[in-house]
Amino acid sequence: MLIKTLCTVCIVVTTTFSTVEASSLNPVLVSKIKANAENGNAHAQYVLGACYARSGLCEGIHQDYPKAFEWYEKSATQGNADAQFSLGLMYHRGNGVTQDYSKARKYYEKAATQGNALAQQALGCMYYYGQGVKYDYAKAREWFEKAAVQGNVAAQRALAGMYEYGQGVTQNYASAKEWYEKAAALGDAWSQNKLGNMYYNGHIVTQDYSKAKEWYEKAASLGDANAPYNIGSMHFNGQGVNTDPAKAREWYEKAATLGNDKAIKWFRKKARFGDAEAQHFLGLMFENGQGVKPNKHFAKEFFGKACVGGYQEACDDYRRLTESGF
Repeated sequence: MLIKTLCTVCIVVTTTFSTVEASSLNPVLVSKIKANAENGNAHAQYVLGACYARSGLCEGIHQDYPKAFEWYEKSATQGNADAQFSLGLMYHRGNGVTQDYSKARKYYEKAATQGNALAQQALGCMYYYGQGVKYDYAKAREWFEKAAVQGNVAAQRALAGMYEYGQGVTQNYASAKEWYEKAAALGDAWSQNKLGNMYYNGHIVTQDYSKAKEWYEKAASLGDANAPYNIGSMHFNGQGVNTDPAKAREWYEKAATLGNDKAIKWFRKKARFGDAEAQHFLGLMFENGQGVKPNKHFAKEFFGKACVGGYQEACDDYRRLTESGF
């Protein structure tokens, strides 16, 4: 369950470019890339493949998976590890090709043996999940470690989880903390929130609300949905800070708009007991699709309840939706 969360990057990971910034791929540069690719330059072929794989990356080129595959394959045949990884990713996801874990693994291995950290991390996930191979925590850990020492954040996070729960390795809390800290230092919000939880609960480390809040705030600043809820709870319960329901509510609002289930439930409970401000807030969430699927009818329902409760802004929003046909 835990590593499933940690390894979702295997499914959503996007190709990175070591020498070309996405913002620099203007028509003039794209023209040069095409010329170099057609002349057999392996790196140019890889980048051109990426242009076709990712919509909006290169001006004047629209997403076209068959063409992406064609150029990646030309580059991969020449030994380009980034292209090999990208072909593996296409087979892993089933983008433009029939999903085939066996072929994905083959290309990942070609890239991984050349030191490509993304491919190493992806192989770790394949062995962890048993995708095209038998479940093998030991091999998963081995590949995660290769990627992690190169600074791959997702691999560091996964490796930390394996050490924490003793999966494929002897349980080692010190190593778990070390890898969470490495990932957190590289800006991984999930690991930052995890460290916050460790200090909050006194798990692995001595309980320290001040350090917990510090890590939660770092994670929250990067858009983690759980961290704002955790900060809100600290203000609500007076843990490491003065009890402050208003601040707690502020943080719960941030968490709810990011889709945090606990925060959304908190507002729903408040709304059920007639809290007009909570009802109005839920109305805005449903109207704008913040943290929930947009639903104007639900939005209007909550606005109506808040209006009955005397919340004038909700009355205005209810009227606005009515006049727009809802």
